[in-house]
Amino acid sequence: MTDLDLFAAESSAPPPRGWRGVGTVFLAWLPVLAALALTAQIGIAGLRPALQEAERLERAEASQQARRERLQEETAALLAALQAQQDPIYLERERKMLLDPEPVLESSR
Repeated sequence: MTDLDLFAAESSAPPPRGWRGVGTVFLAWLPVLAALALTAQIGIAGLRPALQEAERLERAEASQQARRERLQEETAALLAALQAQQDPIYLERERKMLLDPEPVLESSR
């Protein structure tokens, strides 16, 4: 008898009855059940933390966006002050204002 004949004889045999049949069916389905259990584990334990991390990152992104806008406004104000400090007319007016705190209107001269 060849291996093919043995396989054909085993497959044509009637299924076992009672607990022995349940055990055989369970062993046949064991790889499928193991794969389903692993998929469920990944789906439940792996997906929930990933979704929580995504939520946290979205909140962090919003706060970083607000901080970036605030820093851009501050940078623009500092650049305007730097440009004014490099302007000789502004510097002269500032010097006169510090020396004579009373404002002199040009129209009253």
